[in-house]
Amino acid sequence: MASVGCFYMVKCYQNHDYSLCSSSSGYTSVVYGISSFPYVLSVMQCVQKYRDDGDKKHLYNIAKHVFTLLAVISRIRAGSILTSFWIFKVVGFSILATMASVYWDLYHDWGLLNFKPNNKGLRDSLMHKRKYIYYTTMALNILLRVNWAYNLIDWTFKVQ
Repeated sequence: MASVGCFYMVKCYQNHDYSLCSSSSGYTSVVYGISSFPYVLSVMQCVQKYRDDGDKKHLYNIAKHVFTLLAVISRIRAGSILTSFWIFKVVGFSILATMASVYWDLYHDWGLLNFKPNNKGLRDSLMHKRKYIYYTTMALNILLRVNWAYNLIDWTFKVQ
């Protein structure tokens, strides 16, 4: 179905009929596939890591990717005209995905927010001597994750 959708999309865009393209089921299938592919791969990778070593932190990482996948898929499914049900789903999943991703990035991936007295929220071994680089990176990560959620929610939708 996705290959048929790709062919249909090419024909629509060659004729410059963009509204017809975006309303077709083939277009929607391709968008779902492209949007969900990286998250599905990440979930599969985390499942494999959990099977290999049995560490429960991989289950939390799976949850992070699933929340992100649900946020993206619910936003695609909702389209531009949302009911209050879809607004709740999109906003809820976006907030959960953002919170889980920020926590995972700061604590698990970077080893930050490790509150030991000697480094004040940073990991034990630092590559850079200037600690402000780490604090700036944490703030920038939070800002960019919130920006992602804000853009995903797209506050210009029309409520039915």
